[in-house]
Amino acid sequence: MSDEFSVDDIEEEEEVPEEEKFVSEEIVVNLWKTSLHGAEIGLKKEIERAARSRQFTKEMEEQGDITFKDRNRKEIIGLNLGFFDLGGPLKEKYGKDADKNRRIVIKTFSALTKGGGGGRWTGSIEQSLTESLVLSAGERDPLPAFIVNVPGYDYLIRIVRAHTMTGARYVFPLIDEETNETRIFEISAARMTLGSDFRVKEVATGKKVADIDGKLLDFGGKWKIKLRDKELYDNRVFRRILILFTCATKWLPEANETLKKLLKGIKKGYKFDPTGHEISLFRNPRRARR
Repeated sequence: MSDEFSVDDIEEEEEVPEEEKFVSEEIVVNLWKTSLHGAEIGLKKEIERAARSRQFTKEMEEQGDITFKDRNRKEIIGLNLGFFDLGGPLKEKYGKDADKNRRIVIKTFSALTKGGGGGRWTGSIEQSLTESLVLSAGERDPLPAFIVNVPGYDYLIRIVRAHTMTGARYVFPLIDEETNETRIFEISAARMTLGSDFRVKEVATGKKVADIDGKLLDFGGKWKIKLRDKELYDNRVFRRILILFTCATKWLPEANETLKKLLKGIKKGYKFDPTGHEISLFRNPRRARR
């Protein structure tokens, strides 16, 4: 159940340069009905994609696509079933406690083209079950925490759910690589709306900077991301954070349910034993540089 990768992999797969001028396009995240949709694409494509990117492991399965409207550009969404499917590696390691240890690991890749291009890793979002458990234990409420990894970006970004009486609110920082200026943003579930909608605002100013409008259905879901701020739209890291968060929204109910079961189990004596890859997220990088 490995999802390891090296610094060299990240450097080799840096995202393409900034796109052209702001055009106020919609970014559409479309999650398919079931994993069987991947079979329609064909096993050959999965093999080809794996050959282009070490990030596309054998346990990664295509679950949807991302369309950048008004542009000839598409991406594929992959979910690592090794960490999420209650059968397979999770069942082998945890047995009847597999449902206490599932977590979301999603990666995006540029779509394969007829000319042989594409298949490059464009970003990852993975749930830290340990960090989620710490937050949930403190507030006695399921509060999932995620780590976003963007190719070519110096920092790992944390997206954490904040405790609220009603609704859902997630917060994350955006760190400038040159100045270290850090801005905080909030993603809040929109009230009094149909579907699965979120509003994004900057905490310092209270200004709404993006909308995530969607509909979560029994057979999948579709979300439209609309950025309202030119500067942030032009920021590839900010765009990627919103795209990856949106990709994960379909599985947020399962993430909350896992945390409830895990927290309840620990109180009854269950010994939490996360995967080695999860623990690697907590290693001290300064000690490693010695």
